Amino acid sequence: ECFLCAAEFVTLHALNAHLKSPCHRAHIYHCPQSTCGMEFRVLSALSQHVENGSCGVRTSRQVENIMDRLTQRFRLITA
Repeated sequence: ECFLCAAEFVTLHALNAHLKSPCHRAHIYHCPQSTCGMEFRVLSALSQHVENGSCGVRTSRQVENIMDRLTQRFRLITA
């Protein structure tokens, strides 16, 4: 049983994986769209949210430039 959320797991390995996952981290990433208010635990989730564009944040030129620079750096790392 997880001492933080009382979720139960069949194996110790599963419990350890749960504890190492971001599920109990604080929501430190926030959508920059003032009308959205979405919060995320991991940067990849915020990135997905921006790429999805459901709240219109992707239409912001500043956000688009930031995301383009970020993804260019990811391409450099994987090349």
